Amino acid sequence: MTRRPRWQSEEGSELIEFALVTPILVLLLAGIFDFGNMFRSYEVVTNAAREGARVGVLPGYDPVDVQARVDAYLGASGLTGARTTNVVNTPVVTGAGTFRSIASCTVQRPSPESST
Repeated sequence: MTRRPRWQSEEGSELIEFALVTPILVLLLAGIFDFGNMFRSYEVVTNAAREGARVGVLPGYDPVDVQARVDAYLGASGLTGARTTNVVNTPVVTGAGTFRSIASCTVQRPSPESST
């Protein structure tokens, strides 16, 4: 029975391969997790704008009510922190009467550069 030299032995090679692959897998999993959170936040903000638009087209509601609805939706979804909600009403005159139209409604978080 002959022994192979130590430098040709394959003992411990799995450990070295695992040590080389583990950081790549951890980064991949962290990226998947972060992308999932980003996409969830995007969907929550989109749905909050929709909720504000639903309130805005109802008679008797003011821009303050739209802003409150958007803020309530964002708060219930777990998105906290500073945010800006802009609501602009535009009157629309038709043959049937005068109606309000929301020209724009934006919900955004302030950029990190603006807070400094």
